[in-house]
Amino acid sequence: MEYVSHNRPFQVLTMMEQSQRMEAPMVRIDSTVVSPTPNSYVAHVSWKPYDNPALLLGYKLQMRENDGGASWTTVAPCLSGTEVKKKNLTSKNGYTFRVRPVLRGETDTSESNLETSVSEGGNSVPFSSPTVVIGQKKSKKSSSGSGNSGLIKLFSGLPKDCLYAKGGTKSVPVTEALADFDFVFLYASAGWCGPCKRYTPELIKFYNTCRSLYGQAPNTTKSVEIVFLSADHDLNGFKLYYAGMPWLAVPYDCDLREKLMSHIKVTGVPRLTVLDGKTGKILESNAVGRALDLARFTKMLK
Repeated sequence: MEYVSHNRPFQVLTMMEQSQRMEAPMVRIDSTVVSPTPNSYVAHVSWKPYDNPALLLGYKLQMRENDGGASWTTVAPCLSGTEVKKKNLTSKNGYTFRVRPVLRGETDTSESNLETSVSEGGNSVPFSSPTVVIGQKKSKKSSSGSGNSGLIKLFSGLPKDCLYAKGGTKSVPVTEALADFDFVFLYASAGWCGPCKRYTPELIKFYNTCRSLYGQAPNTTKSVEIVFLSADHDLNGFKLYYAGMPWLAVPYDCDLREKLMSHIKVTGVPRLTVLDGKTGKILESNAVGRALDLARFTKMLK
């Protein structure tokens, strides 16, 4: 076992210090903002205003990676507002944040190595409690797919054992692409189909919401992936339609596409079949026309 050491002993806040502390900030992953760094995400951090504005200069915000021994680092020493967006977050362990008011005439505000938040005899206010951890990812199963072998068997026959991703601009091994999801949806649809073109934006919204929720609370939220099965008349139609989709797809010229459509009994489109992400068992043959509600799907696993 590895133990974490600290430069200074822990200290207990006095009742006065505790009463002056701000509430922990609110934090969420903001999927509407594009982070400049590849494979990174953006945290939206906000907090309630300090209750004595006459003394307030601003707010000091700190963050820490959720990794045993990581130190607090300062995001901003004196913010004038009560919210901030922190870009370029990359840790799979996630991050937590804390805030304190910066007051006029502060004295004795030592924060040795940024590890303590105790007011040391002066008039500084201690940091808030930390936020919940955001951005923490579940550990992936090995690439052998042993934890979801039932699902992976359904995709036997893919060219080079790969699915399309990112609108067809990338190929991903199926064992990696479908690793450790609670639900996998098979979406049979076509660009020539009017109802499909109306349904797809709703499904994209549901998909993005699910991914965002899972990013914020991976330990309490079910994970979702979608695989597109094209019913387009030709390869060009497939490419044009799939280019606007954020999920995976079976290659158009692969025999598996029609086999899977037969497996889920596609007689018309759109059709959205819900699979158990581990066993590949069909949980709902067609979710089109019913609520796209993650809580409703979650009940199917129980």
